[in-house]
Amino acid sequence: MLPAHRLSNLFARAMRFGVSGVVATLVAYVTFMIGLQFWHYAWANVFSWCISVVFGFLMNRRFTFRIKGRENGLKDLVLFLVGALLQLGLSQVGLHILMGMLHLAATPAFLINLVFTATFSFIYLNLIAFRRHASLDTAPAPAPVAGEGQS
Repeated sequence: MLPAHRLSNLFARAMRFGVSGVVATLVAYVTFMIGLQFWHYAWANVFSWCISVVFGFLMNRRFTFRIKGRENGLKDLVLFLVGALLQLGLSQVGLHILMGMLHLAATPAFLINLVFTATFSFIYLNLIAFRRHASLDTAPAPAPVAGEGQS
C-alpha cells in the first residue's frame, strides 16, 4: 500500500486530471456535435479528437502534472500523441459498438464511451507519457527538520 502522502499526491493529481478532463470533454463534445452536422460520426469523432488532443496536452502537461518550461516538451508531446491515438482507436471501437451496432443516440454513446477512454488515458499518462513527472509528484515526503513542529 502507498504511504499516505503518496496517496494524497495521487488523489490530487487525479482531481486535476478530472478538471482537465471535464474541460477537454466539453471541447470534444461541442466539436463532435458540430462535426456531426457535416460528417459521419467517425469523421466527427476524428475532428473533435484533433482539437481536444491539442488542448488536452497543454492542460495536462501544465495543470495536471505541473510541468513547467520546455524541457522534454517534444518527448512529452510524442508520448502524449501515441496515447491519444490509442485512445482514439478505443473511442472509434466504442462508438462503433454503441452507435453503429446498438444504435444509441450520440450523447449517451459519447458519455458511455468517455468512461472507458478517460480511464485508459489517466492510466497511460501516469505510467507512460508523464511517468517521470508522476513519480516526482509521489516522491517520499521529506524528513522533518530537527526541532520543527515541536513545542
